[in-house]
Amino acid sequence: MDVAGDPAGNPTLSKSGTLVVRGWAADTATGAPVQSVTVRVDGVNVGTAILGGARPDVAQAYGRSDFTNSGWTFQTSAGFLSVGQHSVTAIATGPSGTAPLAGSKNITITSGQEVGVVDVVGDSVGNPTLSTSGTLVVRGWAADTATGAPVQSVTVLVDGVSVGTAALGDVRPDVAQAYGRSDFTNSGWTFQASAGFLSVGQHSVTASATGPSGTAPLAGSKTVTITSGH
Repeated sequence: MDVAGDPAGNPTLSKSGTLVVRGWAADTATGAPVQSVTVRVDGVNVGTAILGGARPDVAQAYGRSDFTNSGWTFQTSAGFLSVGQHSVTAIATGPSGTAPLAGSKNITITSGQEVGVVDVVGDSVGNPTLSTSGTLVVRGWAADTATGAPVQSVTVLVDGVSVGTAALGDVRPDVAQAYGRSDFTNSGWTFQASAGFLSVGQHSVTASATGPSGTAPLAGSKTVTITSGH
């Protein structure tokens, strides 16, 4: 077993996230794939893996070309797991019998959530009034309380309609310090787009964040005023 955790391999994930387990298995007599790989959490079977993934590294390491398709992957919602640490193991069954696979992993389940704030909406200097020929800039921060930052995505909405996704990973040491979480350091995000698509008048700007713990609106709805001036 190579990896157990979230889709990115982080061993800490939220109950609302997806548990992904990956590894390889082969039969020394008949090669790969084997007949089945069963994944266990705390010694209890939770399902069987998808077999046949290409693992040329394994074939090369063992000098066995028939080990090439030895890769396997298992995934399931983490919702059935209690908050805390769990042991993940796997067993393989093939023509030669059944045996445990090496590489037991520990995962940690948290009851995380997405948090963050829309800090600034307006022109490039934060003025909330801008013309249709200007550039709308939206900035803020977002983090996952289970896995830190950056999150997976931040979506910006104008009047409740999605207008695009932000660039992630801006450095926000103020957020990290305020929460006492060094893993919130890269929680900043920035979105910008031409204001030409907006009608003259007032508009509401909000944002939502998606991460391993789910999707949630960010605090700090802002109002921007669009003028026809240049």
